[in-house]
Parts: sequence; C-alpha cells; structure tokens
Amino acid sequence: SIGAVRTSVAYRPADGPGAGGDFYDVLQLSGGRVGFILGDVSGHGHAALARTAFMRYTLRAYLEAGLEPRVALQVAGRVIDDNLGGDFATVLLAVHDPDTGSLTYASAGHPAPIVVGAHGEHDPITAASSPPIGVGVRTGLRQTTVPLVPGATAALFTDGLMEARTEDGILGRERLTELLAELGDEATARGLIERVAAEANVRSDDMAAVVVTPTAGVTTGLFRTEQLELSTRELEGPMARRFLEACGLTDRE
Repeated sequence: SIGAVRTSVAYRPADGPGAGGDFYDVLQLSGGRVGFILGDVSGHGHAALARTAFMRYTLRAYLEAGLEPRVALQVAGRVIDDNLGGDFATVLLAVHDPDTGSLTYASAGHPAPIVVGAHGEHDPITAASSPPIGVGVRTGLRQTTVPLVPGATAALFTDGLMEARTEDGILGRERLTELLAELGDEATARGLIERVAAEANVRSDDMAAVVVTPTAGVTTGLFRTEQLELSTRELEGPMARRFLEACGLTDRE
C-alpha cells in the first residue's frame, strides 16, 4: 500500500533470449497523491536497459517536481529525444489523487490504462493521441482524468499483454479487460500477467503491468475530463475537430 491505493507491479520477459526495455515505477507524491510510470523502450540488450533506467529516473524526477503527467511528458520529449541513441519509447504517466477520487494520465504512444469496477469500464479516446518520445515530434499534448474510487481497479500495462498470441489471434484490449474484471477485488499485476500467459501460445514481447486499487478517497461528481493542447496553426487544422467529435461534441456545443 502507498498513499490511498493498494498497488502491485510485475514483469515477465519475452520467450527466448535478450533483455527488453519495459520499465515501471510507483512513487509517493505530495498531498497523498501517488504517481505511476510505465513504459517501453525499443530495442533489447544492455543498451536498452541503460536507456530504460535513464527514462525512469528522469520521468520520476519530473513527477516529484510537481509537473502534471502531460507536462512531464512534454518536457521529457524535449530533454530525452537526443539521448535514446536512435531508439524511441512509449510512456504512460498517471497520478491518483485521493482528494478527488481521480486518476489523471497522459500517454506518449502508449496504450491507455484499463479501468473496471465501481462505475463501469473506461473507454479511452484515441483521437489526437501524442506520439512516442524519441521520434522527433512534439509529445505531451493529451491528458485524461477519470474517476478511480474504492471498488474500481486500474491496470497500466505494456503492449506485450495485448499483443500476446492466442489460438484466436492477438489477445487484444477487450479480452485483457475481461481478464482484469474476472480477477475482481483481488486483482494483482502478477495475477493479470499470469492469466495472459496462460491464454497465450506465443509471448514474443516483454510484459509489464501495474495494478491499482484505491483504499480510500472521495469523488467530486464522478467527472471525466479530456485535455488537448494545440498551437494556433493546429487549432485551424483537422485535429481539433477529430478530437471534439471523438468526445461526442458537436459544433453547436
């Protein structure tokens, strides 16, 4: 337990030789908040391991400095881009706030968290998603806040879980959501990875997961917010319209 959440982490390497670039971290922040970091650096071997350590400690420092997830990714994109040696990294940063009963997350090319339980499932909006770190394109444009109160469970994960090969093809997000829901209140990261591994006949990528269950907290109206930062030029382009349409907003609204 840390802050107002019960959390667990787990990692399972891919089948075959070679070390991968999955990384994770959980850290106590000010005001009872808890920060979560999950990412995947492309490449394998000792070079990838060095870059994962660099990424993790850099992102941790930004969250500890008080930056919200989106801004932390935006700054990291500027600082880290030239230090990945031609590799790139997908990253998910999240912060649980017990005062509002919410989870705020931002992604750089990484799958959105799965949330199940008290108030249904979280259906992420992918329009205008931010790109990975290291591809030379501005990232940290999007941020989402969803309710996360006692009775709900959130899972942050690398794409090795969704892309595990089963007899029916790729496992996919829908089946991964079902597996998390089936684990119920006792869900753990290790339990989730073990369920995925049991269904998979090929595990060609590393798997890392962080599972979070609030133990206390309140909520202020079960709100959900979506944020998108655009330049003036981008605002005049199609990106803003696609994002608003994905949020269910019309021109009149």
